[in-house]
Amino acid sequence: MLSEDEYRGILETLYLSSNPKIKNEIIKGLQTPLEDTIPEEDIKW
Repeated sequence: MLSEDEYRGILETLYLSSNPKIKNEIIKGLQTPLEDTIPEEDIKW
Protein backbone atom coordinates (compact mmCIF):
# COMPACT_ATOMS: atom_id res chain seq x y z
CA MET A 1 0.00 0.00 0.00
CA LEU A 2 1.22 3.54 -0.79
CA SER A 3 0.54 6.80 0.94
CA GLU A 4 -0.91 9.65 -1.07
CA ASP A 5 2.45 11.46 -0.96
CA GLU A 6 4.28 8.39 -2.30
CA TYR A 7 1.72 7.99 -5.08
CA ARG A 8 2.00 11.65 -6.06
CA GLY A 9 5.80 11.31 -6.06
CA ILE A 10 5.58 8.38 -8.45
CA LEU A 11 3.23 10.31 -10.74
CA GLU A 12 5.58 13.30 -10.76
CA THR A 13 8.55 11.06 -11.55
CA LEU A 14 6.66 9.45 -14.44
CA TYR A 15 5.62 12.87 -15.76
CA LEU A 16 9.15 14.27 -15.64
CA SER A 17 10.60 11.09 -17.18
CA SER A 18 8.14 11.28 -20.06
CA ASN A 19 9.62 14.58 -21.27
CA PRO A 20 13.00 13.84 -22.93
CA LYS A 21 14.33 17.39 -22.45
CA ILE A 22 13.54 17.47 -18.73
CA LYS A 23 14.80 13.91 -18.28
CA ASN A 24 18.15 14.78 -19.90
CA GLU A 25 18.51 17.92 -17.75
CA ILE A 26 17.90 15.89 -14.60
CA ILE A 27 20.46 13.27 -15.65
CA LYS A 28 22.96 16.02 -16.51
CA GLY A 29 22.40 17.61 -13.11
CA LEU A 30 22.88 14.31 -11.30
CA GLN A 31 26.22 13.86 -13.08
CA THR A 32 27.50 17.32 -12.05
CA PRO A 33 30.21 17.12 -9.38
CA LEU A 34 29.27 18.95 -6.17
CA GLU A 35 32.36 21.17 -6.43
CA ASP A 36 30.93 22.53 -9.72
CA THR A 37 27.70 23.66 -8.06
CA ILE A 38 26.65 26.73 -6.07
CA PRO A 39 26.15 26.18 -2.33
CA GLU A 40 22.50 26.43 -1.32
CA GLU A 41 23.21 29.26 1.15
CA ASP A 42 24.55 31.37 -1.76
CA ILE A 43 21.30 31.15 -3.73
CA LYS A 44 18.95 34.13 -3.44
CA TRP A 45 15.35 32.91 -3.57
